[in-house]
Amino acid sequence: MKKVKIVVVCATGMATSTMAATKLSRELSSHDIEAVITKGQISNLDALVSMGKPDLIVATAVTKREMGVPVFDGIPLLSNRGLDEFYRKILDYIETL
Repeated sequence: MKKVKIVVVCATGMATSTMAATKLSRELSSHDIEAVITKGQISNLDALVSMGKPDLIVATAVTKREMGVPVFDGIPLLSNRGLDEFYRKILDYIETL
């Protein structure tokens, strides 16, 4: 089983990031990928990245910051629109790790 570290952030670091993290974890698990997920507020993104050294970030709030790791738009996890494409992008990136 492949293991990836992911930071999932939303505006408040509460319910939205939890829902997004749960959906993402379930999908990755179905592809034999273990997701080690840290959730938090987008305002704390710098600290979450420096402490956790993630492989990727999923943000349900808008961020244009360069973090040194890919940042994926997590809105499809909330709206279900474009969800298959979102998962494909994540899985394609994980294959490169």
